[in-house]
Amino acid sequence: MLRRLEISDYLQQVFLIIKNESLWINTYFESFSGSALTSCLEQVLITDHCKIILEKGFHSLASAQRIDLLKLLFNLFKETNLIGELKAFISSYIKEQGQTFFKDVEGTKGTSVIVAVKKIVDFKTLLDKIHSEAFCGNEQLRSSIRESFEGFLNSDLKPD
Repeated sequence: MLRRLEISDYLQQVFLIIKNESLWINTYFESFSGSALTSCLEQVLITDHCKIILEKGFHSLASAQRIDLLKLLFNLFKETNLIGELKAFISSYIKEQGQTFFKDVEGTKGTSVIVAVKKIVDFKTLLDKIHSEAFCGNEQLRSSIRESFEGFLNSDLKPD
């Protein structure tokens, strides 16, 4: 299913599958069995594919400011105890994106520097919006976003 769907569609399908199956499971099984079945479903649909989900979809969802889908991704990852993976991915994503701003400016002067600064400010604004609206102000992610953003800003200031 993950191979043939865009990440946005996959996340929505996974949410619906888990929601519908959980209702069915809770209706026909004891709570102990039901939670084990739901966990198995989450394992197969989310945990086993978390790296692919992030690599294939996070950048496009963030760039398009799909806050609704980023919130869905956050909730699915939170439910399956994958916040650590999300945190690590966001950290590398921020550093990678940040370095592109500096590479675009290297060896140039004037307006390209101003454009790069504007892009950095816009990127920080986007990160703040994603954190507050999609990630529900999660403290772990806030710290990671802040440290990663400061890290890429300071990395350009270090002497070669």
